[in-house]
Amino acid sequence: MSEYSETALSEAITARLCHDLIGPMGAVHNGVELAEESETAAESEDIMSMVKDNAKQAWGRLAFFRAAFGSGGGQDNWSGKDMEALLEGALATKRLSFARSGSLAQADYALSLNNARLLFGIAMAAAECLPRGGVVTILAGGAPDPPTIAAMGEGDRAELKDEMNLALSGAAPDARTAHLSLLRIRATALGRAIKAEAEGRKTTWQIVTG
Repeated sequence: MSEYSETALSEAITARLCHDLIGPMGAVHNGVELAEESETAAESEDIMSMVKDNAKQAWGRLAFFRAAFGSGGGQDNWSGKDMEALLEGALATKRLSFARSGSLAQADYALSLNNARLLFGIAMAAAECLPRGGVVTILAGGAPDPPTIAAMGEGDRAELKDEMNLALSGAAPDARTAHLSLLRIRATALGRAIKAEAEGRKTTWQIVTG
């Protein structure tokens, strides 16, 4: 399937998923323990509010990972509204948000699961290029197969990390870049390729004809 084994890729993806989930799940676990030890109702209420926030974040990431890395949860077509909501629920922070443009802004436009996975992948990558936060805009349009697919991030000190370029060129995957290794394989299988660049406050990720 590529220069490295399926086992290596599976192990790297599993490590990445666990890394992204252990934070909110750990906070939920610790919060429940603290709530049990709290001495006042107000203190317990504050702790449970934190637990709920982290549980919501964990659920959002699981839903996103199922769509981006798995079977899509049985959903064969994805509207821009659904994609934006899933990205917001999984990856948004106080400093990072998502928006949509082009045909994805239209209610009657949808991407097939294969193309949605590609867009989820580059949107996740574009977000990782904004260390100080910003806005990632997802874009799709044109012919249904293959459609135009892009994700554009804008924020202070946008950067394209060296390990990202290595993953896109076919280097062995690790936990940091496993999603990009999988993304490259999926794009190649559809006869497409990934183009990424960063300059100034902007980073642009595109799915192009291979």
